[in-house]
Amino acid sequence: MAIQKEVVVVDAATGEVYGPKVRKIKRTEPFYMVTQKEAIDLAKQGLSAKEHDILLYLQGIADYQNVAQVAQSFLAKEISTTEVTVSNAIKHLCELGIIRRVTVNGRKGFEIASSISTRGRAK
Repeated sequence: MAIQKEVVVVDAATGEVYGPKVRKIKRTEPFYMVTQKEAIDLAKQGLSAKEHDILLYLQGIADYQNVAQVAQSFLAKEISTTEVTVSNAIKHLCELGIIRRVTVNGRKGFEIASSISTRGRAK
């Protein structure tokens, strides 16, 4: 998938503007998309900094079904916080409907609401 981006170049010496030029940016890594409306709604939820950190981490490791299979103890170590903080944050994110607890192939994990973000794959 290529993204087109307009770029304007300014000559620092003369101040002359060249452009706009269209550049294609090719993605080589998996990515996830967040809708603008949901990003605004999330910002209005009053999430704590750690809740945001946890959500971003879960989005970063989620599979193509939006499921992140990770132990809370591992998550706590990864984002430098306590297991109690992670547990409380997970509980709050579940209450808000942002994530939900799931079991996939006998392993516990967290499903991120597809209305919030969706993982994509570079071609």
